[in-house]
Amino acid sequence: MGRQSITPVDILSIQGITDPALVAEVTRRIEAIDTDELLETAGLEEQIVDEVDTPFPMIAYTERPDRFCAGLVEGRVGVIVDGIPLGYLLPGTVGQFFTTGQDRSQNWIAASCLSILRYFCMLGSLFLPAVYVAAVNFHPEMLPARLAWSISEAKANVPFSTVFEVIIMLLAFEVIQEAGLRLPGPIGQTVSILGGLVVGSAAVEAQIVSPVVLIVVAIAGIAGYTVPNQEFSAALRLWRFLFAIAASLGGLFAVVAAAAVLVSRLAQLESFGVPYLTP
Repeated sequence: MGRQSITPVDILSIQGITDPALVAEVTRRIEAIDTDELLETAGLEEQIVDEVDTPFPMIAYTERPDRFCAGLVEGRVGVIVDGIPLGYLLPGTVGQFFTTGQDRSQNWIAASCLSILRYFCMLGSLFLPAVYVAAVNFHPEMLPARLAWSISEAKANVPFSTVFEVIIMLLAFEVIQEAGLRLPGPIGQTVSILGGLVVGSAAVEAQIVSPVVLIVVAIAGIAGYTVPNQEFSAALRLWRFLFAIAASLGGLFAVVAAAAVLVSRLAQLESFGVPYLTP
């Protein structure tokens, strides 16, 4: 592929297991690519997926040969591009982005419990800030009396609204995370730790945000790290902002409506003819 790069692309499947129609469709889409160069991971993915107007990844990729071969045995089509140290597995489904290579090496009970934990953490990362905003602004009866009183006391001297506090802390969390990724390993870890401590404690002491908001955002951020696929985790972080804004506008009713929109959107997606929400 590529008029200038002339990059070799291999399509792998197991005869008798993989659907021949799927192999033919993948081959047809790859042969239809018309580009000067094929040198990066996104160059192939954007050319062959069903839809690019979504933050959710439509193709899974891995650096582990065992996971790649396991995907072939499951009936998926593998694609390997020369010069790119990744193996693509098609089609991509939601469940594929929540599995790790260690799941096959662990006891089935432990692996199943950890898989369930990832899904719960995903829901917590997605909904926790929005539920907090909705509970404080629209549904204080959801909170126990002592907790509601504690939150009210913590917010007494904060001049900003709850949703503004949450969004500011979510943005600060994203900035610290991005800075940590762009710096060399040891320095990046140090910057992330110090940045989180300094920004969090300084914001609370300056009464810009309340301590409860800091705790909620920290829990949501840490829970998001349990998602094995970074692209899927990034898509969840984008929707986390949308849920928080929806909660500030209409409380839990708006959060449920936004969740229905998200599920409906995911149900519309297909990857090589396979529904995105296929188990």
